[in-house]
Amino acid sequence: MDPVPEVFPLWVIALDYISGVVMWTLIGRTAMGFFLPEDSSFFFMRFFVRSTNPLLRFFAPVTPGFLLPALVPLYVAWFFLMLRFLLTYRHSLKRV
Repeated sequence: MDPVPEVFPLWVIALDYISGVVMWTLIGRTAMGFFLPEDSSFFFMRFFVRSTNPLLRFFAPVTPGFLLPALVPLYVAWFFLMLRFLLTYRHSLKRV
């Protein structure tokens, strides 16, 4: 009997983990953006801004113009949530 059944292959777990880190970083930027300006000298805010700006530029073509600028990272985080959900859901259907 296998002590750890293989539910998901390693690449699905790795991609889920990476997209989860990106998603929570975007959510953290949104939350900190309510309290700090984007050009703040606070270390964590600088990290969130520097690490997520490339993603925000990449998703700019599909970001609606009516969104408040403070909510754009949350909108992009939604894409990563959907990626995580679809990866795990689609792969779990193959197991049934």
